[in-house]
Amino acid sequence: MSETTPQPDPFEFFRRFWTPAGAPSAGAVPGFPPGMVFPTVNVEEIDKRIAELRAVEGWLGLNLEMVRATVQGLEAQKATLEAYRTMNASMSQAAADVAAAARHATTGGTSGADSPSTPNARRRKPG
Repeated sequence: MSETTPQPDPFEFFRRFWTPAGAPSAGAVPGFPPGMVFPTVNVEEIDKRIAELRAVEGWLGLNLEMVRATVQGLEAQKATLEAYRTMNASMSQAAADVAAAARHATTGGTSGADSPSTPNARRRKPG
């Protein structure tokens, strides 16, 4: 049998950040990071916290840029589809105009009511 390795918890970093050593600190207020009520005077702890927050800031910035790029791509796709739709409508109108002009040219400029193929057309007197 193969052993399965447990999947890492994606929120473990945040859990460790908000509760150092896996247990809530005595002076912590729920919902606030430890040391918020009684700030630490340990410079190394402050440097560690700054580094962790910079890492979180970088991760959030990366996600923000990915969301912005996705939105920009979708806006470009929408603009392209609208341009194609507009171009298709104008080409359809142009094709209809050309077809109407061709019909007009083949009938000799007469309207459909005066055409010899209609029952109300004028007949020549035999002569």
